[in-house]
Amino acid sequence: MNIFYSQVDGAVQTELNARGNSGKNRTSRDIDFMVGKLANVQISAYNSGSADPQNLIAEPYGTLGGTKLTTGRYMPSGEGGFLTEPTYIVTSIDTNKAGQAVLKQDKKTDTSRRIGPYITQVSIDIGDHSMGLLNKATFNITISNPTRDLDGIENTWFYPGRYVKLEIVHPETAIISGIDNRLSTESLFGSLSQEDYDGKLKKMYPSLVNELDKFKNEIRQLNLFSFQGLITSFDFSYTEDGTVEATISLTGTSNTYTDVSMLMNPETKTVTPKDVNYTFATSSTAELSEQKIDTGSIEFYGQLYHQFEKVRNQYKLDENITNDPPVLIPFPPPPPPPNDKRTPDPKEKRDDSFILYGQMYPNTITWPNYPAFVLDASSSLNQASQQQEYDKKKTAYDKRNQSFTTTQRYVTLGGLIQFVNTYITKKLKDSAVTSTIVCDDLLCFSNYYQSLTSCVPDQILLLPVNTPKYGFNVYPTSDTDALIFYPTVVQKMASKTNIPQWPGVYSTTANQEKIYPSRIFLNLEYIQQVLNALSETNTKQFTLKTFLANISARISYATGGAIDLKLVTDNTNTNILNFMDTKYLKSIDPTKKVEPYSVPMLANHENGTIVRAFTFQAKLPANVKNLSYVLNSGTNVSESEIAPYLNFMYNSKDVGAINAAKLKYKEKHQTVLKNLTEAKTSYGLIPFSQENTTKLYKALVEYVKFPYDDIMQSQQMTAPVFPFDVDFEIDGINGLRYGDVLTFDGLPEKYKNNTVFSIIGITHDVSTDGVWTTKIKCIMRPNIG
Repeated sequence: MNIFYSQVDGAVQTELNARGNSGKNRTSRDIDFMVGKLANVQISAYNSGSADPQNLIAEPYGTLGGTKLTTGRYMPSGEGGFLTEPTYIVTSIDTNKAGQAVLKQDKKTDTSRRIGPYITQVSIDIGDHSMGLLNKATFNITISNPTRDLDGIENTWFYPGRYVKLEIVHPETAIISGIDNRLSTESLFGSLSQEDYDGKLKKMYPSLVNELDKFKNEIRQLNLFSFQGLITSFDFSYTEDGTVEATISLTGTSNTYTDVSMLMNPETKTVTPKDVNYTFATSSTAELSEQKIDTGSIEFYGQLYHQFEKVRNQYKLDENITNDPPVLIPFPPPPPPPNDKRTPDPKEKRDDSFILYGQMYPNTITWPNYPAFVLDASSSLNQASQQQEYDKKKTAYDKRNQSFTTTQRYVTLGGLIQFVNTYITKKLKDSAVTSTIVCDDLLCFSNYYQSLTSCVPDQILLLPVNTPKYGFNVYPTSDTDALIFYPTVVQKMASKTNIPQWPGVYSTTANQEKIYPSRIFLNLEYIQQVLNALSETNTKQFTLKTFLANISARISYATGGAIDLKLVTDNTNTNILNFMDTKYLKSIDPTKKVEPYSVPMLANHENGTIVRAFTFQAKLPANVKNLSYVLNSGTNVSESEIAPYLNFMYNSKDVGAINAAKLKYKEKHQTVLKNLTEAKTSYGLIPFSQENTTKLYKALVEYVKFPYDDIMQSQQMTAPVFPFDVDFEIDGINGLRYGDVLTFDGLPEKYKNNTVFSIIGITHDVSTDGVWTTKIKCIMRPNIG
């Protein structure tokens, strides 16, 4: 499963090609598709945050549309038919003689000759969150008999926060390739086995335990699209004929549950973590209270700190350690909070959940004396100012031994996320939505850069297994020596045979090189700083979403923008939220090349046409001569990153221009790499000064733009977005995902040979007359298949 650069599922390709050829073949199945594809819609309301049948709101208003339209009030005659003057019960609150509230039921006759509420229009938008798009839906309900139905519709559907499932379905005859042509399990599960995928679904959605096969069957069907979300707004108005028209808006479930507050007990007094004396390895609010430690806004950090110490102390006990050496320890899932029915799976294998404890660097290291002050006669600063600047740098230099010997605590991002799932998202278990965030080394990857390192290793640490020569945790101080944070901790751990081994923040194999962002270490002191800042600045913004956004921003800064983590809805199951690197565009399975799908359109296409409407737009800035195109994704990447690809795109037949561009790019890469080495050396000599941190950050930013000496190899990683958009409309179908790559034969050659169009948005519309259409929005980027 790849959510940013993926191949259109084989079943979808087969069906779309069959639809394009239906006008030529004209078999019975083709004609059934062309004249018989009337879509139906069903919406269902639930009492809690899952589509569990046990939570379905009772009739008559809990479900609208679907098969109900062929029964009862929607038929002219028969039991309850709208022409039979049926009776119905109205329930209200009354008061008995004792003054107590009681339910009162009145039997009434419906003489309106009008049918029950029905759905008139549906629109569902599915978007790539890495591009700032959200999942949302709207549907319209006509209430032709407000006297009888408006109260019930209001109680059920005019209810912000209500969990709703919306389904669009075509008849089986609308699938020319046959109803047994289903989405492949490979496109759903990616590199995961079906067993592993099932386990993830059961853990994240306990209500699916008994409905798993049904759920997987639904998402594999081409003629059925399902959307689940929360009601966020509604409006209604009366029409001239006395009916009521209502419009209800939904937000996808994965867009909602990260708004939960990080304040675990907001009614208690706010205390910053620095005011708390964490002495004992406790792990519960009750234990903190026994120590008279306030558990207000710092409760999450307090729980994290004490779970860290609990694991570390248990490790020391198991290993019979009496001192405090640097250690690297697996970080198991924390115990569930009280009254939480979810339990960690003891068999779950996690290679990305560890804690790191100890001194950054051995205190036995000796450094040369700082160079003596020398007056610079060419400087614009006077002697006093130069002396002041010198003293600042010397002070920073002299302090580093103290910094090295300070004990620090780190936790991997994967460990932090599973802790968040236990202590933060668990607060939603009794509300509209219950779910978790996925950030693990099974699905979440980043691009591998050979010379990458962190410019703030005291906050964000990239810890490999072995000491690499070029990057990651290495900061050279001379030709023969280097500053390496925690240089022996991995080797010490390797001697332990009874615990899982640290696999490293990256892996390089013959098929694929990648970084695992869930294995990035975060300093607990930095996490504490983030929590303090968010809590003190604006309590209303102290949400899980803003907390993770701050973590992501710091990881991005530490790596010069190489890693950009965002909360992204899974493109197959819109209830799952992934914390993934939006810059990783490669296929999870490197042995399988992503082949763009040629959309059937225009008369000369071998598979006819499926396109109802098509638009192609260029969004070039006014100063097109100086800046040929810019990234429309809102990033701060300069022209220098994307200009080389312009030569390939517009000079695709000019060999001389291409070779000149390749040579120029190679020279730029060598310059950037030299600057990066110098910046690492400066940081290695004085590692915690702001000046050297900024210098290393800037060098990393340039390096990420020019990671290889070959243009095409670099473009495979940077893959800039070009300001060309495509929008087209086809007959309704399930199975297209944002990230799927397409080509269009009707465009000029340079837009087909060098580029692809990546889906970033999908809209499903069902009109009043039952026509289901799917609109696709694409952006253009290099072909990196």
